[in-house]
Amino acid sequence: MQFCGERISCQGGVDAPACATAPPDTKAECELEVAHLLALQEKYPEAERAYGAWLAAYGSDERAEGARYWRALCLKEVGREAEAETVAAALAREARQEAWRGPAALLAASLMAARNDRAAAAKAYAALAVAPWGAPVRPQALLGAAKTAATVEVSRKFCRDLIRTFPDAAEAEAARELLHEPKHGGSRFGVQVGAYQKEANAKAEKAKWTKVGRKADIVRRDHASLGRLYFVILGPFPSFDAAVSARDAVRASGATAQITSY
Repeated sequence: MQFCGERISCQGGVDAPACATAPPDTKAECELEVAHLLALQEKYPEAERAYGAWLAAYGSDERAEGARYWRALCLKEVGREAEAETVAAALAREARQEAWRGPAALLAASLMAARNDRAAAAKAYAALAVAPWGAPVRPQALLGAAKTAATVEVSRKFCRDLIRTFPDAAEAEAARELLHEPKHGGSRFGVQVGAYQKEANAKAEKAKWTKVGRKADIVRRDHASLGRLYFVILGPFPSFDAAVSARDAVRASGATAQITSY
């Protein structure tokens, strides 16, 4: 799994007692890893508490913005949506790292939509779709804006912008569905969690996800300059929205994940 930019093993892992005896310079990393592993195992109440405790102790750490985002996702998973929205919205306003500001704003907008405040969600998605720091989540923002738009005309405009700008994105496939157009790529939605040049590494990654109860496939694709690549994809999921929920749960664990069609 990929946590904090470093690859670690979730087999065996670490636990809180082990962190208590860790050297001071590694204690923060150890405790954050515990929170990530709890989230990966879908133990969201425990993960939320672990993230909260970590933030209370290391709030000025450079990894705090990521921990705040993961805590918001865990709050969402345990049904505390109002708190999750508050945490995500605050992070979207305050974050200095683009890697977390955009996803936090996207999460806040999705929670607005979930509580049926379409006007607020539409405004948030539309703003995110043009924000300079929102580039990493622009396809998702455009799709969200299309789904919450006040009129069919505005919705179609966002769909067209999404398909034109990101024609191969999974979100563009969802936009084509909204427009009742034929699909461009694959017909199934999945969550990509890894890409490897060696099949053995892909198999090892797949095994890690299988061990924690996730169905995963290995998809082979040829790249113009990198040659054959092996993608580890969770799924398939019955709809784009189901894939979004799965992606958010994976990201809550600290792992890198993106929606794909295959």
